[in-house]
Amino acid sequence: MISLKQFSCGYSKHPVLAQANLEIAPGEITVIIGQNGSGKSTLAQVLAGLKLDFSGEVWIDDLRLKRSTPVRELRQKIGLVLQNPDHQILFGRVEDEIGFALQNLNLPEMTDLPKAKRARQSIIQSKRREIILEALAQVGLADKLDANPRALSGGQKQRLVLASALALNPEYLVLDEGTSMLDLPSRRTVYRVLDNLKRKGIGIIMMTNLLDEILLADTVLILTGGQIIKSTPVELIKHPTLLTQFGLEVPLLLQIAKKLKTYNLRDLRRKI
Repeated sequence: MISLKQFSCGYSKHPVLAQANLEIAPGEITVIIGQNGSGKSTLAQVLAGLKLDFSGEVWIDDLRLKRSTPVRELRQKIGLVLQNPDHQILFGRVEDEIGFALQNLNLPEMTDLPKAKRARQSIIQSKRREIILEALAQVGLADKLDANPRALSGGQKQRLVLASALALNPEYLVLDEGTSMLDLPSRRTVYRVLDNLKRKGIGIIMMTNLLDEILLADTVLILTGGQIIKSTPVELIKHPTLLTQFGLEVPLLLQIAKKLKTYNLRDLRRKI
């Protein structure tokens, strides 16, 4: 469970979230929406440990987030995926990209081992390769181990970034506009990956301006005026004014679903 207690955060003297209380359940997809400047990216940065100038308490399960929180522990709790995958790709080979992420687990490099322990080289190499291949398999990129990340498609790059986060076996994944730069087929591929991760018990937190993605959610959080409004996809279909009163447009698919009184989320999700 992610828990925010009396949480305030923002810039200068204008907090985008003020005295907010929030709980995000594990093993679910939580979609967070709101107008630009409402605090979506700020919240993503806080949860990922990139922004720590907040007041109140932030708990990731039993780990309290503060300046002294070890990065290694946090990365095994929270994985972060940004809007532009090129901003998170550093290396010229897929295996090296995920291998870099594994440094947070303190798995030693072969060259770092003292001579007396060189017999363990093959064991360590095998373990690293196993973790890397498992992470790539989860996102459908197991055949790209030796590929150059820069040569991948936009959707494949985003899935590679997902794999780098998954290599650390986190409890939650935070996507800050993680699908907004992808075309429709690539977004749908990522949606399938996220659904599979949810089935494995990983909590997915999506900050998005693509309001159709509301339909992917178990829970929808609307950030507005420093506060957090909790809802569900079905409630937003039945009562679209919950969106319009906060300056958000009602997606066409939700409009159609309301008109037809269709609340089967499984069928609706196939259309986004």
